[in-house]
Amino acid sequence: MKSRVFKLLIVCMALVLPTVSHACAVCYGAPNSSETHGMNLAIFAMLTVTYAILGGAIAFFYGFWKRSRQIAAQQKGAVS
Repeated sequence: MKSRVFKLLIVCMALVLPTVSHACAVCYGAPNSSETHGMNLAIFAMLTVTYAILGGAIAFFYGFWKRSRQIAAQQKGAVS
């Protein structure tokens, strides 16, 4: 119930005070704004970090998979 009242209050405030709900330069689409440039760099940095961590995890598990195949091949050769 409280969340419904809170959502209704936010919507009413946005309708009554439209200047508060105006978009910033990034959302509004000012391509030459310094805010837009900074936001683009921040997005690029977050994507770079995310893909670096994912790539590291993939490389880590690929190394385990490759090593387990080598050990299995060595054990199979030693048994025969």
